[in-house]
Amino acid sequence: MLYGDIELQKEVIREVEQYARYEGIKPIFGAMVGSISKGLQYSDSDYDTRFLYLREDFPQKICIPSQMREEELVKRYYPKDRVYEWIPFWEATSFFQFLTTPSFLNDFSVGLYNIVGWTMMSPYIWDPYGLQGKLMPLIHKIFHPEYEIAYHKGLLEKYRGEWGAERVIAKSYLYSVHAAATIEWSLKYKEQPPINLQTLLCGLQRHEVWKEAQKVLEDARNTAEQQYEEQSIELHMSHFSIMTSYNAVIERYICGIMDYCKEADSVKSDRSLDEEILKNIYDIINSSVFKSVKLLF
Repeated sequence: MLYGDIELQKEVIREVEQYARYEGIKPIFGAMVGSISKGLQYSDSDYDTRFLYLREDFPQKICIPSQMREEELVKRYYPKDRVYEWIPFWEATSFFQFLTTPSFLNDFSVGLYNIVGWTMMSPYIWDPYGLQGKLMPLIHKIFHPEYEIAYHKGLLEKYRGEWGAERVIAKSYLYSVHAAATIEWSLKYKEQPPINLQTLLCGLQRHEVWKEAQKVLEDARNTAEQQYEEQSIELHMSHFSIMTSYNAVIERYICGIMDYCKEADSVKSDRSLDEEILKNIYDIINSSVFKSVKLLF
């Protein structure tokens, strides 16, 4: 299920289906991304979703994004008067190509690799064909930690650049912890890491870090809710304004992971199964979406 109450979820799906009919595409999977998927949302956070779709020429046509422009494969629907700014639709066959070749027209980006795991591992999904449970065991088999680590090392450097001399933006601090935990998981377990911060830290046995991060999160959420109710801040803007004090436990963890992730420079992935597993992913999508047996009740 997507995040939020039933009426909000139904509203999102209605908009998705209406847009899909207009475009002549078939949505097959949806997921929450952004701060909600990480468990780091405030009361004024926006509602980020991402949907995968198939074109009419599937399965005969497999789109290769490294040979195509982004605008040929990614559609963006802009609803009016909603809590989300837009709904992106990604062509599904090209989306899974990012697991092996994360690029549009040879423009390589580890961020494109990251969005596949982020989407498929989200705790809040719309999954009428059971694709998460069917595909994730295969996606784990072709996990490339060097891509995931490189992306989150970049994020860690970005967020640390936002730290102040005495205080730090709370959301940037929490995102730094998330990036560090994702790096540690990727190096330690060699599989797609969870998205939710609590799951990441508990799975890594970093309970003390989670305890301190939870305090930062709860204090920031209380401040955001108060500011928003008092209308002293615009929607989505608490991310940039709510500050927190530095925390010794969090500091040690992040700095330790920055040293630990130097090991990523020597990580090499086995790519021998990539093409075979991609073919299996497309076969599973085809049989799940178009060959499922209809129940009689």
